[in-house]
Amino acid sequence: MNPAIRLQPLKLITIAALDWRNGLEYALEAVHRLAQGGLHVDYTIVGSGEFLEAVVLARHEFGLDDRVKLLLTADDARIQALLRDAHAFLYPCVAPGAAHGLAMAVAARRPVIAFEQAEVAAALQGYSDVQWIPRRDVERLTDALKSLLNFPETSD
Repeated sequence: MNPAIRLQPLKLITIAALDWRNGLEYALEAVHRLAQGGLHVDYTIVGSGEFLEAVVLARHEFGLDDRVKLLLTADDARIQALLRDAHAFLYPCVAPGAAHGLAMAVAARRPVIAFEQAEVAAALQGYSDVQWIPRRDVERLTDALKSLLNFPETSD
């Protein structure tokens, strides 16, 4: 299906500390590339941390202020609703040690798209609905997100 004619957006979520190790700038660049190609993407990042200013700046510089929501806090009910509505959990982690919500994504049975990183692989051991992307490879990350274009329509 041509992404430019989709009636509903591709819904992505990341639950992670706003920390350089979580690679959010790579996710934002991939979403930017999809938007440039005409795909309507709604991306929600849930988390807080010292990288907040950098994430807000990157979101703005990529022209994604209206497509990327930043939630610094959310209760469990809100997170569960966001996970239910998301087509995939995006986790472009580039280094170990930062907090993330992978366990919540697995519990919600969301497909995960993640950079290859040992700590992430260990957290997802035994979970089969994962697309692994070489670390920092925005082109492959964008292609993986494009592969989600076959997702079923959801009702709002």
